[in-house]
Amino acid sequence: MADGLLVSTELNWALVRAFGEPTEPWGPPLDGHRAVSMAGGLGLLPRIVHRLGPSRLAAEVGQEATKEALSGYRESVLASAKLVALARLVGRVASGQGIRVVALKHVALCLAGISSTAERGAADADILVSDDDAPRLTEALVGAGILTSSAPGYDHQHSPLLHPRAGMLELHRTIPGVRPRPGDPEMTLEALVALGLATPLDSAEPCFLVPRPHVLLAHALAHTLYQHGLDPGAYPPFKLLADVADLHLSAGEDLLRDALPLIAAEVAEEDARAAWTLSSALATGGVATVLASPESAEARLLAHFVRAALEPEYGEALKIRSALSLPSDRRGPAGLLRWAWHTLAISRAQARVLYGANTPAKYALALAARPFHLAWKLARYVTAAARGGAGRS
Repeated sequence: MADGLLVSTELNWALVRAFGEPTEPWGPPLDGHRAVSMAGGLGLLPRIVHRLGPSRLAAEVGQEATKEALSGYRESVLASAKLVALARLVGRVASGQGIRVVALKHVALCLAGISSTAERGAADADILVSDDDAPRLTEALVGAGILTSSAPGYDHQHSPLLHPRAGMLELHRTIPGVRPRPGDPEMTLEALVALGLATPLDSAEPCFLVPRPHVLLAHALAHTLYQHGLDPGAYPPFKLLADVADLHLSAGEDLLRDALPLIAAEVAEEDARAAWTLSSALATGGVATVLASPESAEARLLAHFVRAALEPEYGEALKIRSALSLPSDRRGPAGLLRWAWHTLAISRAQARVLYGANTPAKYALALAARPFHLAWKLARYVTAAARGGAGRS
C-alpha cells in the first residue's frame, strides 16, 4: 500500500504480466475473471494475452476467463491491424498526390516495428498533414472510399474521417504538447520535416513518413501526461508505460534525453523521467518494489495511473483541474476569453453529439442550457473532490 493505494492480487498480476518476464508460474490465488477485467480496464489485456499465450493464460486465470480474454484479444488485434492498414492506405493516397504525411502514435509505433498490432490496441489512426494540404488530401481520401463526418474538430486536428471497414482516421494539424523549442508553436509537419525528425517509411513512398523514436516518445509522454493527464477516462494511461517499454527495448537508454527538450513546455521533467523508469521498475521488481518508496515520483505516478483507471470518483475530481487549466497556447486574458468562448459556444456538431440537438431550435436551447449544464457538472466534481478524490494525486 502507498498513499492509501491498496494493490489487489489481480492488479498485481496484470502489471507484473504486462511488464515483467513470465519466467515463473503465478503463485497467489487469483480471481481469473476479475484479473482479465482489470487488465482490460487498464488497456493491457492484448499485451498480456500475447505475452503469455493461451495455455499459460489458462493455467493462471482458468479456462472460462481465458475464453473471455481471447475474445477481447482477437477483437483488439483485428482492429489494430485494420488501423495500420488504414494508415498505409492514407500513405499511398498521399504519395499519389505528392502530399507529405506523417504517421503518429499507434500506427507509427506499429509501422516502425517498435510495437506489435498483436499487443497494442487502438481506437483510431492518427496522421499529421499540413494545413495547406489537408483539403486536397481529404478530397483524395473521399475518392478512395473514406467518409467525412460532422463531428467537431479541435485546435490540433481536423474533423475525423471514417473508413467503413477499417475505422476512424484523424488528420492532425499539430502534435499537441510537442514543440521544437519551449517557446515555439506546437510541432507542425513542416517543422518536423525541416528539423529532420521524420523519415520515409519506405523508399517507394517517400511522402509517407514516421517520426524518429525520440519524437514518438515525446508524443507518447505529452499525449498521456499533458493532453489527457487530467482526463484519464479519455485514454488508458498504462498504454503509455507499454509504449515506453517498447521504445526502451527498441531504441535504448538515450531516448529520453533527446525527447525531453521537445516537451519541456508542457511536461514536468520529473514526471517524464518517472514514466520512463516506471515500466522498467515494474518489469524488474514488480509493484511492491515501486510502492516500497511511496514518496518517489514513480510511486506517485503509479498511484495516479491506478486510481485514474479504477476509481471513478478520482477521475471525476481530476476534471475540476482539467476545467480550470488552460493549455499553454491559451494563457493570458485573450487565451481565457478564447477558452471560455469555445467551452460555451459549442458548434452545431458538438451540440448534436452532446445534447442530441438536431434542429435549429434545439441547438439554440442547447446553447442557452450550456452554462447551467457546466455548472451542474462542476458541482458534481466538487462533491467528488470533497469526498477525497482530488487530494490523492
